[in-house]
Amino acid sequence: MPRRLIIGLCSIALLAAACGSSHGGATAKTTRATTTSTTHPSTSTAPTPTSTSMVTRPSLAVFPAPGSAGLASPDAAARAFGADYLSFPTPTPGAVVSTGADTAIVPVRSNPTGPITSVALKRVGAEWWVMGSVAPDLIVSSPTGGATVSSPLAISGRSTAYEAVINLEIRAADGTTSLGKGTAMGGSMGTMAPFATSLAFSSPPAPTGALVVTTISAKDGSVLEATVVALSFG
Repeated sequence: MPRRLIIGLCSIALLAAACGSSHGGATAKTTRATTTSTTHPSTSTAPTPTSTSMVTRPSLAVFPAPGSAGLASPDAAARAFGADYLSFPTPTPGAVVSTGADTAIVPVRSNPTGPITSVALKRVGAEWWVMGSVAPDLIVSSPTGGATVSSPLAISGRSTAYEAVINLEIRAADGTTSLGKGTAMGGSMGTMAPFATSLAFSSPPAPTGALVVTTISAKDGSVLEATVVALSFG
């Protein structure tokens, strides 16, 4: 089995384990995170957000944004995450893999033949939330999921990408506000190699956000795959 696939699967397992608490509580590294209670209308229809009367959003969820409802199923949540958060041109979910009573992983391709991004999800009540994602070609060693970070952020890991370039972005909790962007050089042509850099970012408007690491298509410049690491800001 290729080494990067083994590493990717281990990262996915760790990400799923971080989502395993039935109440979405933060770990010792995430004590600064907060939760938001949201009231949802009873007129929702699938696959739009579900219609529970009151849901507590997991403190380190990266999608949907605070103030929004979760999604009715894990595959619907993964598809919406691919389209709305990652800007995948044609997000194509695979089979849902249950990792616990309230957690799951859904493999999503940016297009029907693209590489897999494995999306980790958590259920609260009847609603599903995205806790992060892992692409085997984009292994982030630091920061770890839920870490409390400040600017500049040291980022390291291993990657392979077109012309060796990977794209880095720190986003606010709303999923659309960019706090800082940059690039790093890793491996290319399918060969994994280390990358390390630091990324400065502006003052966040909320206590949580995410590091988004992506590669792009050599054919059309679209996003191919993504590793998303949930963060707390200190």
